[in-house]
Amino acid sequence: MWIILILLSIGALGIGILATLTATTMMHQIVGHLSFVCAAVLFSGAAIISTIRQRGQGFEAAMSSRLDKIIAALEVPSEPNPVKPTETKGALMARYGIECDGGKYIYQTFKYDHFEDAVAYAENSKS
Repeated sequence: MWIILILLSIGALGIGILATLTATTMMHQIVGHLSFVCAAVLFSGAAIISTIRQRGQGFEAAMSSRLDKIIAALEVPSEPNPVKPTETKGALMARYGIECDGGKYIYQTFKYDHFEDAVAYAENSKS
């Protein structure tokens, strides 16, 4: 009886050791694959950033300029009516280069439904 219990214990110990070794091997493989993926992602990111820096020397300045224009267009004018009452609509259109096309007011590449909006954007972009 004791011999059977000892043999079963040794067999269970062997199965436990094999299961641990198998799990350890699998964990090593998983860690190896994850390390490869992480290294590939970091290398790709570094290559992309390097390319952007080499090709886009003026990229940050251009984006900053565009963002400034967008922010200026979204800002609420400090005056309730940005059109000065002393200037005529024609004088303001001539000063800022605003054109009228079929009920739309065009300043640079932007189209506005309201004349006051076109003038406000033109004044913000000039300052």
